[in-house]
Amino acid sequence: MPTKSELPLADKARLIWLLDFLRADLSQKAMPPGALLDWRNQVFANLHESSLATVTAPDDPDLAALKPAYADERDPTVALARDLLTRVQFELLEGVKSLEQSGSWQPFGITPGSGPLWSWERRSDGQIVKAYCGKWSTITLATASDLLLANWSQLRRCAYSKCRALFLPKENREIYHDRKCSANKRWSDFSPKRDHQREKERRILKTGPGRGRRRKQR
Repeated sequence: MPTKSELPLADKARLIWLLDFLRADLSQKAMPPGALLDWRNQVFANLHESSLATVTAPDDPDLAALKPAYADERDPTVALARDLLTRVQFELLEGVKSLEQSGSWQPFGITPGSGPLWSWERRSDGQIVKAYCGKWSTITLATASDLLLANWSQLRRCAYSKCRALFLPKENREIYHDRKCSANKRWSDFSPKRDHQREKERRILKTGPGRGRRRKQR
């Protein structure tokens, strides 16, 4: 049996994928259509498949975002997929924030029938899982939240204040989610601090170095 600090490789890979998804910039400016469609297509393998989650709402409008599409912004499916993934990402991020700040997260609110149906099912490997069924966005939110909460005690926030991304540390001493954040934090701590306002005042008063000083006339 794996210990609390040792995730099964498959679950660890799925969790890392989910954390990467939460950090991804899904905007049209930052993410090209091909990469966006890759994220969309990976949802099934990383969230739905392992938990036997199934879409059982044939009238679900979000299914239009799952159709085959060209990696081209002119393909209407790309815009639908971007909107769908952005909504799911936002709900997950808001849920995590609520859990951290208030100690509570209700992914589907308190309205009866707003959440997915579920049952206990046995997979082909013999493992018993909670299998969700319902709309695509609903089962995605449910399986993603289950994965986060099952590993909540092992997650951390990046210590770099301009990042604060949620991540899974490889070692107990790790406090930054990547080397870039570690380097940026060291630079911000030890780089020389300049008082730009004071430098500007000195130039205006001509009492210090700067372009505002006049050359002495001989």
